[in-house]
Amino acid sequence: MIWKTKSTISNLFGLIMGVILLSATTAIYVTAKGEVDNAIPFIHQDTDKLNNLKDVSKSVLNYDLKKHCATDLAKMPNTPTEFLTYFNCGHVSQFKNGTVLREFSLIVREDKNVSLTMGNPATKTKAITYNAWTFNGTVPGPTMRMTEGDLVKIKVINQGKIPHSLHMHSIHPGAVDGTMFSNASGAIKPGESFTYQFTAAPSGLWPYHCHMMPLSLHVTKGLYGAMIIDPVKPKEKAVEMIGIMNGFDLGLNNATELPRLPTYEEAQQIMSGNDTAENALPQERDNHIYALNTVAFYYDVHPIQLKVNTPYRFYLVNMLDFDFANQFHIHGNVFKYYPSGIGENPMMVNDIVTLGQGDRGILEFKYTLPGLYMIHSHFESQSGRGWEGLLSVK
Repeated sequence: MIWKTKSTISNLFGLIMGVILLSATTAIYVTAKGEVDNAIPFIHQDTDKLNNLKDVSKSVLNYDLKKHCATDLAKMPNTPTEFLTYFNCGHVSQFKNGTVLREFSLIVREDKNVSLTMGNPATKTKAITYNAWTFNGTVPGPTMRMTEGDLVKIKVINQGKIPHSLHMHSIHPGAVDGTMFSNASGAIKPGESFTYQFTAAPSGLWPYHCHMMPLSLHVTKGLYGAMIIDPVKPKEKAVEMIGIMNGFDLGLNNATELPRLPTYEEAQQIMSGNDTAENALPQERDNHIYALNTVAFYYDVHPIQLKVNTPYRFYLVNMLDFDFANQFHIHGNVFKYYPSGIGENPMMVNDIVTLGQGDRGILEFKYTLPGLYMIHSHFESQSGRGWEGLLSVK
């Protein structure tokens, strides 16, 4: 959403400054159930820091507007359509030396039921739900957005029953690497928290995820998301969206698999609860549902709305585990592809890209002809089990 009036920008400025003053004492956290939790301090009172703050500059606010930063930081996107364009740029403040401080909060829970398919009342079919582990109540977690050179603080609060961590694919100190070798940042105990602090660099598209072992369990259960580090010089104007390719293992018998979604009855096998303990990882795992932004075939039923002759920038991340590769194929068009979102020159112009586990890139394209066009994985085993959708170009 883009605001064009001076009065709206002034209102947004007041909103952001209000959040800054609030953040200095207490943060507003949203639990996995959507309840507001004021009990945990966002930052400790720091007189030196408060004395060094100044009003956020208009250039920072204007850049955040161009990046479509959300004004409701407590929101949890309820649908894959909302997730496409929800960019959380954090609580923003600025030091007198010009450095921008962005502060985020991620709450880890292990009790969120996430819909992987859509039910159909007409045919009386039930949606398949999955007991997920979440950052801030959604799978994927929030898309965090910042600018290269910003000072970033991400406070991770573990409200689960086992240790968790946060690992970011970017440049940062070893002390906040989020692995078993990085001390306190590598294992946040239940009921405790840790603040990851770093200077955002380099510009590009970076996934984040829990790095507790077994890593595949924490990822397949849903503890991942994306982080966009924007360049200091803004990119050319475009409508921006994010898509995270993911999949889910339901513990079904692979010998009876077909390239289709499992039935609701088949999916009930996941209710055994074997994934609640870290050491209960089965030897053989496979994905049974594939998707873009979690819900299988969602964009078939709710096509992504595009306009002709409008430039689009699509941030694409592959967080699929158990498969060595995933694909994004676009019909009726080609895109410029920038691996990891780094650099000003595209690696290729194509209509398909293949990504390994954890890989990502930026796609830029424009449709000149209206119509209904597919996007999907070119692997039938993935597209047939949910990873396909439609672009409605008008």
